[in-house]
Amino acid sequence: MELGSAAAASVIAVSIRIMVAAHVPFEIVLAHLAKVIQLVPRFIGPFGFCCWALAAVVGWGTARGRNRPSSVSQLAGAAEHPAGGDDHR
Repeated sequence: MELGSAAAASVIAVSIRIMVAAHVPFEIVLAHLAKVIQLVPRFIGPFGFCCWALAAVVGWGTARGRNRPSSVSQLAGAAEHPAGGDDHR
């Protein structure tokens, strides 16, 4: 999901850049979306790709860790209460 969102954001950014810089109407950009997608790597460059990939990895890790305790005190609290105890999930 995060990787798809990052890719969609890149395509939207390139589309807006084309519309603003070249004064191309939105309908024409939308009609040629396949060409716009091919331009994404050229516009973001190697550094942009590294930032894009890093953001995707961090987003993936964040999404996977949502059900985990976020601090050491929560981990310690979980150790004090045995499984099957007073859990309100």
